[in-house]
Amino acid sequence: MKEFFKQVPVEGFTAEEVLILWKAGHLFCRFKPKKLSEEEIKQNVHAYVSQLHPYATAVFRSSIDDLWDEILHDDLFLPFIIPNTHTRKCRDMNKNGVMLLVGSLRAMGVYQDLSDCKICSILEQCDVDCSYRAYLSKQLDDNVWRELKRLKDFYKDF
Repeated sequence: MKEFFKQVPVEGFTAEEVLILWKAGHLFCRFKPKKLSEEEIKQNVHAYVSQLHPYATAVFRSSIDDLWDEILHDDLFLPFIIPNTHTRKCRDMNKNGVMLLVGSLRAMGVYQDLSDCKICSILEQCDVDCSYRAYLSKQLDDNVWRELKRLKDFYKDF
């Protein structure tokens, strides 16, 4: 027997009827995630990583904003910040990719040597361990690593 779904209007249902349908397993909802523009995503990432700016090393403290602006406007790093089909929890940005970039910058000496747990607690503003933490210690592709290192070296002189 082939199953099919029928779209029905929300009007006319009481909360009790919806609950009965849900408990019986007959209620399915399709959510359309909101689409953010590329510029909105970049603003979200910038606001997210700006929480780490006080932890930038002394050499980068004055240029950390400029470094992130350059990263966010470089097409090479765009796949790291744009949400994709695997992005389930946060659709405002690709937090896994952002954590990968933050971890790489920490390894390059841009940020103080903070633990993965500390970085997650700062960025997520909670004491609970988050799933993004694993990406702080992953390695970037060689080409991406070189470009990030080039940007870091450029802003080191500011």
